[in-house]
Amino acid sequence: MQPVSINEQITLDAVNKLKPLREQLLSNLVLFSQMEAPTGDEGQRVEFMLERFVLAGMPQAASDEIGNAVGVLPGSEGKRDIMICTNLDSEVSAKTNQDASVLSDKVTGAGVAENTVSAAVMVLLPDILKLLGIELKSNLTLVGSVKSFDRGNHEGVNFFLDNARRRPNFGLVLEGVPLGKLNHFSIGTLRGDMSCDVNTNRQKLYDEESALVVLTSVVNRMMRIPLPRRPYSVVRLGKLHAGTSYDIEPEHAELGFEVVSYDDEIIRGVQEEIRSITAEMAARYDVDINVDYFFSRQAGGLEFNHPLVQAALETMRVLDIEPIQAHIASELSNFIARNIPALTIGMTSGRRRLQPSDHVDIEPIFTGIAQLIGILLAIDEGVCDES
Repeated sequence: MQPVSINEQITLDAVNKLKPLREQLLSNLVLFSQMEAPTGDEGQRVEFMLERFVLAGMPQAASDEIGNAVGVLPGSEGKRDIMICTNLDSEVSAKTNQDASVLSDKVTGAGVAENTVSAAVMVLLPDILKLLGIELKSNLTLVGSVKSFDRGNHEGVNFFLDNARRRPNFGLVLEGVPLGKLNHFSIGTLRGDMSCDVNTNRQKLYDEESALVVLTSVVNRMMRIPLPRRPYSVVRLGKLHAGTSYDIEPEHAELGFEVVSYDDEIIRGVQEEIRSITAEMAARYDVDINVDYFFSRQAGGLEFNHPLVQAALETMRVLDIEPIQAHIASELSNFIARNIPALTIGMTSGRRRLQPSDHVDIEPIFTGIAQLIGILLAIDEGVCDES
């Protein structure tokens, strides 16, 4: 049987030692979940996070120029800088009831399975380290980032990384669910909004169609764009809006979509195909079709054998967590673009559909926190440094 190291024992013990923080953790989770925070209007959550940083005794806690909540815990040596971040904005619709309920084994509510779990964990991190008797040698920077979703385009974390006084040596991105998530590679992503407008001032044509019909035709053509099975590549259709009444043909329609692939050349090829399709359909039906590409991320990341990835996998092995590798667009890509070794990890199990039926499981959160502690200790001890 493989002997257990001191850091591994600390990680294992953390699961039970952190139980006294249960009520405080759940209170933070519920409060974060019930605060409305559309992208660009996260001020209430930022203020709450900073208040918790101050109460936890962090010597440096303030918002930066763009609005991120930033707390700094100096290390005993300060030779390394570790940045932990989670976004504070929410994708839950303002029309959705965001009330949260704490049950014996889970918390339910529309916002609970977003990154409110990771935000609740992050504000407790100074208390967690104290409870476990851990004094890091590395400087630790905690960032609740703003303007992450949709047209926010990760503006908050980008601003911080571009303007930080000390460049982070390592980054950890915390997400709510699922426990076991381990992203070390950012998939290439291109997101766009397409609009179709019928020119009501022109002479009507024989084959005139509504904006919705034209956009549907564009969608059908987009779905026929040839894509390879390897590397993984797909066109996703996320949003379609048109019309105001059953008996009035819409003169305006909108489509939100994304193209993802492990190969940036494939994304560029799909973008050119979409340009050709929209030009042809606009000419055929005499409509205006415009595409606004507002989000772009290149593929890239850490190799599987990188010390940080291996340290995370070893921590998961110790805690009996099954790794789940799914590469989606997240703040991870911003670290990767700057050649900063980073990972995305999940905090607990649950269900995330941005609906009131969503939930997170309570007990696994402590395993998720222990996972975070194990990875932090590995980074702090230099285990994750590249030779």
